[in-house]
Amino acid sequence: MLRSPNVALNLLAKSLTASTQWPIAGTAVLSVHCHRCLSGKPATSDDSNDHVDRVSPTGHPVSNLRLIHFGRPANETPPERELRLKRSALQKWNHEYWLKNNADFQRQKSDYIERELKALRGQEFKSSLSYDELSLFYKSFLDSNHKKHMNYNL
Repeated sequence: MLRSPNVALNLLAKSLTASTQWPIAGTAVLSVHCHRCLSGKPATSDDSNDHVDRVSPTGHPVSNLRLIHFGRPANETPPERELRLKRSALQKWNHEYWLKNNADFQRQKSDYIERELKALRGQEFKSSLSYDELSLFYKSFLDSNHKKHMNYNL
């Protein structure tokens, strides 16, 4: 089973013994110097800016996450490298989770709309469902995925 992001971050904080930690409300905050910049072009590793983090300008079309290319400084220490790799792995885990969740949502929503419009064709002509009619699907989707979403947030 995949670990949730909060558990992964806690494990990450515990595993980086060489970095400075300050306890705040029962959690560890890591002190790592980081540069971020927004880029209008896709992040590639052959750019001259490979030492800075680059955030994609828009969200992924399915996962809706703004992906980050984690830069690799020239003088990267082993703990910084470990942190970068773990952040990258955590981002990949989040991206895969939301890709699957959102693709399932869109597929089930399309099936629901098609099924409901087909059922209504005999009664009246409709080309779309109202917000109230769609709310039944939204509730059903959230109810059927409640455990999965709760596990994500652990």
